[in-house]
Formats: sequence, structure tokens, C-alpha cells
Amino acid sequence: MLLKVLLFAFVFGCATALTAPCNVCKTGSPSGTCKTVTIDPCTAQPCGLKQGTNVTFAVEFTAGAAATALTSTVYGIIAGTPIKFNLPNPNGCKDSGIACPLVAGQTYTYTDQLYVSK
Repeated sequence: MLLKVLLFAFVFGCATALTAPCNVCKTGSPSGTCKTVTIDPCTAQPCGLKQGTNVTFAVEFTAGAAATALTSTVYGIIAGTPIKFNLPNPNGCKDSGIACPLVAGQTYTYTDQLYVSK
């Protein structure tokens, strides 16, 4: 089973980390409960992300089911339109702070970095 965990809104420019509750998106088939999303750099919602910089994000979630794989998907909202951002590593079990398989009911923190291209 694949867990699709990361779906949150980005827009443009900021300076320290922001931790906020999750907004639940109705895409894919996520299984679990998102607790918080931390975005750095960001000072207020919506997070303004500066072109030509790296953005670090962490998502704390509780797995709703056991899973042997984890796929990361990130969307940004630009001019009101959801745009998919391609992550350098969409495999959520590799270099993310999470070791698969996931155990139902256990809380995990997924971390990754995204380059905001020009």
C-alpha cells in the first residue's frame, strides 16, 4: 500500500520556520492523519517561497495502515492553480527520516528539501 502524505500550499518569499496544522487535501488516497507541517524558510501562511532557494519541510503524521512504501507528492498553489512540484526523491522511505515498513498507529516525521526553480 502506498501512503501519499505530502500535499500543501506554497506561493512565494520568507525567513524562518513555520509550523502549522495540516490542511487536508482531497487528492490521492492518503491513509493516516497529518498532524503538523513545518516549512523553512517561512514566517506566515501562505508561505511565500523565493525562487532560486531551497525549502526544507517536515510533515508529522500518524500512519492509518501498515505500509511497505511511501510516496511523497507536493503541490503548490500559484495564481490559484494547484501545481505539482517534482521532488528529487519521491521515495518517502529513502533519506526522509522514515524507515519502511510503516506500522499502523505509529507517528512519523517525514523530512525533505525542495529547490524552488526560477
